[in-house]
Amino acid sequence: MVQSNLFVYLNGITDPRHDRGIRHPASAVLKLTVLGLCCRMVSIRQYVLFRL
Repeated sequence: MVQSNLFVYLNGITDPRHDRGIRHPASAVLKLTVLGLCCRMVSIRQYVLFRL
């Protein structure tokens, strides 16, 4: 599978969070956010329901 340039770019972003509270990699969170925006999700509630 060929990765798109967007995924390569998102993987290159440094994570500013402290190690203590990280459960998921920043690149995964960003990818799901982009996917949600493409599906017209604009509120946190919609993301939570999408995750379930």
